Amino acid sequence: MKNKKFVKELFAYLDDEELNFTKQDREETITKIQKKHNRKSNFKGLFQSIGPVTATFLVIILSIGVLLPIIYSGDENGDNQLASQQNNNSFSVLLMGEEPRSRTSLNILLAYNSDDESMKVVPVPRDTYVSILDAQGETIKKDKLLHAGAYGAGPKTVMATVSQLFDIPINYYATIPAENLAKSLGLTKNDTNRNNFMHEVKENLSISKIKELVKQSETNMTKDQFNILDSDSTSVEIIDLREGYNEKMIDETYYVEIEEEKLAETSNVLQEHLE
Repeated sequence: MKNKKFVKELFAYLDDEELNFTKQDREETITKIQKKHNRKSNFKGLFQSIGPVTATFLVIILSIGVLLPIIYSGDENGDNQLASQQNNNSFSVLLMGEEPRSRTSLNILLAYNSDDESMKVVPVPRDTYVSILDAQGETIKKDKLLHAGAYGAGPKTVMATVSQLFDIPINYYATIPAENLAKSLGLTKNDTNRNNFMHEVKENLSISKIKELVKQSETNMTKDQFNILDSDSTSVEIIDLREGYNEKMIDETYYVEIEEEKLAETSNVLQEHLE
């Protein structure tokens, strides 16, 4: 039977070749096929002699040898990505001065960059005309930022609304009684009502003040992120939106509308700062 199989393989090989063989060519070809045939027989005999269980075990060992480098490589890449994410400690926080009925009369957006230890601060007027979003990111209606929390899930609704306004992710929030926040910044009730508090924020909002405010707030900010803020080395820059907003009346209600150009400019600054 083996000889018949060998002869069949020989002629199959010869059929694929040109027919101008020399005697030496034929002898070399026959030798190659004989060796190939013997290797197949030896391999098959090996598996027959060691039994199906042992053969299966060998297959598993070989498979592990092939797969381990792939699995290890994948884990290593995942660890590198995780380490990269953990090393990037830039984040954003929304300080909210909360009043009864979930209204927020003071909204101050903070964007911290861990590389150069600097913070951009954007006081957002309470009467800013915005698209208010629900927890799923769907627009509820257009109204004052002041009322955003009353339409949905409190701080989360305000966060989602401000996030869309400036097209940046907001990682954390800190809600403080509006009266306490205003007092700590040297603001009067009239200052907040008239959206006229930029000067006081510039003069009074330092990193140490921010840390003090967050300590007394209801917040989702982690202890690790809080501890990153170093009052001695972090610089603070205020972005003044008054350079690009207009006061207007809609249905006999007073609003502040920020110009698209100013919004885009502020958004770009914040996005680059958080990278």
